Amino acid sequence: MKKLMSLSVLILLGSTLIAGNELEIKPSMWRVSNAKVTESSKVLKAESTTHDPVLSHILKKNVDCAEFNSVVFDLQIPATEKTQSVQIFWNTSASNGLKEAASIHLPLERDGKLHRYSVLLAGQPFWSGTLKEFRIDPVSTKLPFTLGELKLDQDFELLAWKGITIQKIEGDEITGLFSGKNFRDPSILIRIPGKGLPAKAFGTLEFEIALDPGCSPSGQVFWSGDVIKKLSEKASLRFNVAADGKFHKIKLNLAAKPEWNGMIQVIRLDMTENGAAGKSYRIKDVELKAAKAD
Repeated sequence: MKKLMSLSVLILLGSTLIAGNELEIKPSMWRVSNAKVTESSKVLKAESTTHDPVLSHILKKNVDCAEFNSVVFDLQIPATEKTQSVQIFWNTSASNGLKEAASIHLPLERDGKLHRYSVLLAGQPFWSGTLKEFRIDPVSTKLPFTLGELKLDQDFELLAWKGITIQKIEGDEITGLFSGKNFRDPSILIRIPGKGLPAKAFGTLEFEIALDPGCSPSGQVFWSGDVIKKLSEKASLRFNVAADGKFHKIKLNLAAKPEWNGMIQVIRLDMTENGAAGKSYRIKDVELKAAKAD
């Protein structure tokens, strides 16, 4: 998620800020139910008084759902052993009200730290027509919580990566290490929940990558879904990058590949063809960019 653009391009829709291709709901803009608010300036801090705290925001002017493909937000809950989840609802001209079918459940990290969550909206039931209201139920029991920025975006940040070489993930930056041996085609992988993401909504994949010297200066991105069932060479794109320890921006034109089609369910990023033992890599700002209108 990129920073807001200059004030010259900001538009105020009721109490909702739109900047470029982002729509931001600030902490002070939420209508809070079933929770006691202690702060609502830079973040919203509150403690739920029931098992169903509700944050809702009604848009006072028309916003087209087709303009936004995802929502990104920062949320913190205390360390707890109990499973917790956040639920996001949308009221659109298609859903004609808030309902379970027009919502998403998402499991929460329970380590007491502030975590960023990126949720796909494109292709979800009733995410079409005019957006009237956006709602988030931040926890599913009586707990204090902190909600940071929340933005609807045309693009889609990819955050939930998995891989044996990953050492840590902080925000949108991944740090990995090739420990003990050389790695042939090391990779990280992300699975898109539900039916996947509609390929037609996104045209390019962008990210920044830093490889230590000694690693092969080339990598590859693969994908699969309901059209291309398995990861394969034909459903992939290669890229070159200097292995000098510095970050380099990579842009891959997915829309140019006919195999980028249907619902995408898995994306694999091979950061290098060969990872040298003891060397590391860093990857950040991995984002699918919205397809350009014809």
